[in-house]
Parts: sequence; structure tokens; C-alpha cells
Amino acid sequence: GEAETFVTNCPIFENSIKINQSKKSWDGYRGRFEIVDAELNYHA
Repeated sequence: GEAETFVTNCPIFENSIKINQSKKSWDGYRGRFEIVDAELNYHA
């Protein structure tokens, strides 16, 4: 789905999200940031 803002870490989150691979594109009018691979980053 569409997301205007994507938060990867926050004090109220139990774990953060680690983005391992992404794709960026821009067509001159709008941009796209696609998360291809991600994982939970478990806090110690």
C-alpha cells in the first residue's frame, strides 16, 4: 500500500525495522521508495 511516512524506529516500538534492500525511482513528478527486503531488529 501507499505510505506518506514510514517509521522504522520509535520509543514505543518493541523492535525496530531494518531495511536491507530498497529501490528508489523518480519520474520528474513523483517518487517511489520500495522496500524490497526488511527484517525486525530485535533489541538486546
